[in-house]
Amino acid sequence: MVEAYEAGCVLLHVNGVGYIVQCSESTIGVLRDGGVASLLIEMHTKEDGTTLYGFCDQNEKICFRCIHSVQGVGGKIALAILSKIRYSDVAVAIMQGNTAVFKEINGIGPKLATRIVNELKFNKHVLYLATLGRAAPVEDHVVCDNLVIQEAISAVLSLGFSKKHVVQVTEEVCRSGRDFDLQFLIKAILEKLDKDPS
Repeated sequence: MVEAYEAGCVLLHVNGVGYIVQCSESTIGVLRDGGVASLLIEMHTKEDGTTLYGFCDQNEKICFRCIHSVQGVGGKIALAILSKIRYSDVAVAIMQGNTAVFKEINGIGPKLATRIVNELKFNKHVLYLATLGRAAPVEDHVVCDNLVIQEAISAVLSLGFSKKHVVQVTEEVCRSGRDFDLQFLIKAILEKLDKDPS
């Protein structure tokens, strides 16, 4: 149960214990719609204490982890980014090399904006999140046709995998008999590449 809201955080009451959880403004907005809350928690422990970060959306949590992994980006700045920009748009900006988006966030100068883009532009999680922003809505899943396959292969190749291996893995995924839209096909290819990276 959320007991109180403050700038950038909520007081979460769980089994008689209160926890201060840092959240993006988008997550806080979701929490304000109801009293009972279910949050995905990311816990960071340092010498000066433990900080809890909370997310209503798994993809926002993934994006937070990616941004926070960049040197010079603390949890506060990562949440500031996600408070201003949807996670899929963050990923698209990174893939497109658009540093201007990040310069608009307090605490991010030109050097840090460039570092965020350069360190994450080949990150597979960022690639996947970017597809969520550009893929058209579908009813169920569209057929895994040639156009979808070509776009998926092109996207995965941008991460530096060998073309021969990516094509082979893509053929194996498509032979499964399932239908995929672009984002699900990319995710399936990346998962298989993780298991068989050769």
